[in-house]
Amino acid sequence: MAVELSVYHRETTNIIEDYDLCLYAGECYTGDPNAEGAFYLGPEYFGYSSTPPGINFFIATLKGGKRELNGAEVVFRKRLSNSWQGLFAYTFTDATGNTNSDSNADFAGDVLFLDPRAPNIEDKQPGSIDHLVKLAGSYHFDFGLVLGSSYRWNSGVYTTRAFRAFGRNLPVGGGTYVYNGATDEFAGWAEPNTIGGVKNPSYGVLDFSASYEHRFGQVGAEFFLSVFNILDDQAPILTESVAAGTGSSQFGDPILWVGPRAITLGARVSFGR
Repeated sequence: MAVELSVYHRETTNIIEDYDLCLYAGECYTGDPNAEGAFYLGPEYFGYSSTPPGINFFIATLKGGKRELNGAEVVFRKRLSNSWQGLFAYTFTDATGNTNSDSNADFAGDVLFLDPRAPNIEDKQPGSIDHLVKLAGSYHFDFGLVLGSSYRWNSGVYTTRAFRAFGRNLPVGGGTYVYNGATDEFAGWAEPNTIGGVKNPSYGVLDFSASYEHRFGQVGAEFFLSVFNILDDQAPILTESVAAGTGSSQFGDPILWVGPRAITLGARVSFGR
């Protein structure tokens, strides 16, 4: 038997993003570059003495962008002996940050309200899960039968209360207003508790498997049975996070569920000893 414990702290900085030079180093900026906390960077940030013409965007380090992950994991393993084996694993994570972007040419760097220095942007990291539990084990009978089962549970993923724009879910804003000398004219600054503000339901899935092996002289036969989601608990995994809803789904309605029970049968024949 073995027990493993991992504790970790991870900081991600120097995140690469594409910037709209007109907004951050040109004449499109709507605000006072000298105001405390203003977002204007100027051409010097991008290595120029003046803003070069004809450039649509420029790759640079996302100013102030960061993510922080604190977590711990405990794993217990009982290796195969006395006819059985088992596994237990628990993972805790606490993920926060002020950008969900990572070199993917997203909206950070293109609009002020997604700037890492903007109000209400640093919060729970969308896509993170606080708690994960996994259990698995099997029992091996002397006559060739093996029975196994696994169970996995998570506490639910965090998503952002959003509106749809250009095929993306962006955090809901509170209207156009001035913040530290800058005015966002795209959607308004993000409202409090919007980033990572949707806690999706927790759910668990129980699976079962069985196999049987037997030899008939020179011929070996193996039979397999796998039952996924044996309880057929089609619990919701994800809810509608768009504040205005999409199609027939309203905010908070389930839009993704655990798949229904699925059964797989298999057989294999081998020849020779």
